[in-house]
Amino acid sequence: MKIGNAYRRGRRLGPFIKLLAVTSLLAFVPLLRSARAAPTSSLTVTSQDTSGSTITGYYTVLLDSSGSTLATGFTPVTFTLDFTVPTTSYSVLVEDFNGVVFDHWVDTNTANNPRDVSMALDPALATGSLTITAVYTDTNAIPAGDSRISVTTINLQGQQILGYYTTLWQNCQDQTQFGNCVFLGECFSPCSFLVTNGGKYQVAVADYGTEVFTHWTDNTVNRFYDLTVPGATTTISLTAVYAP
Repeated sequence: MKIGNAYRRGRRLGPFIKLLAVTSLLAFVPLLRSARAAPTSSLTVTSQDTSGSTITGYYTVLLDSSGSTLATGFTPVTFTLDFTVPTTSYSVLVEDFNGVVFDHWVDTNTANNPRDVSMALDPALATGSLTITAVYTDTNAIPAGDSRISVTTINLQGQQILGYYTTLWQNCQDQTQFGNCVFLGECFSPCSFLVTNGGKYQVAVADYGTEVFTHWTDNTVNRFYDLTVPGATTTISLTAVYAP
């Protein structure tokens, strides 16, 4: 009799136990979902200079694993990455502009450009967002204690002509004593040299084809332009005039 009653009570408890198990499982599902990586994640790309100051407007490209362009923008820019397949990988490319060139990424201190982005490489993407910052160097900047000598070349009509061989010297005020001259550098116009403040230098330009140097725009006729750089940082602009 007692055994029979226990059996009947067990049968009555069966549905309740099943309901309790299902309820517990449903309560556990959100925990499982939260433990899984988000199917999409936001990638924000920002840019700064070497002093840490924010700079903006640098062209940025999001690439897929095959190198095809998925999206573009200008820093700061945010891309949405699809991680429905968790092993999906992307690349981010940032471009230089007007002498301001990419140097490295802040978080990895690497110079990879394009840079690979994935959950394996960047675990923060699994939380739904990641910000990476590109550091740029301004190659136009003049270092402290230096100045710039900028050289351009024009014809008699005042039109700019390009590609004329230009050299920088010291101790070459007297070209008859050429053995004393010290060669410092070369470039093709338009171009420039960084020099030490307070120093004395000579800048020379060469003829090419039928184009022959005639004078500098301040009417100096010596091909070797002699100058003394001021003590304070500045840019000295020289223009050589050519005639056929």
